[in-house]
Amino acid sequence: MNYRIDWKHLLIFIFVCGGLILITRSFMMSLGIMLLILVVDYVFANLEVRRRRKKNKPEKESER
Repeated sequence: MNYRIDWKHLLIFIFVCGGLILITRSFMMSLGIMLLILVVDYVFANLEVRRRRKKNKPEKESER
């Protein structure tokens, strides 16, 4: 499997993680918040992919 890494996205997550650790002063709480942020990011990315697939679907299927 070949994974493409979006380096800008990764840098933003690292920056947010560091800021959360400074704000909360708790690594475990920051880890929980980051996991929630990653889940929300995954859900939004998945919705966007579905929307694009639906938009690019050929018109022939709807004529039947």
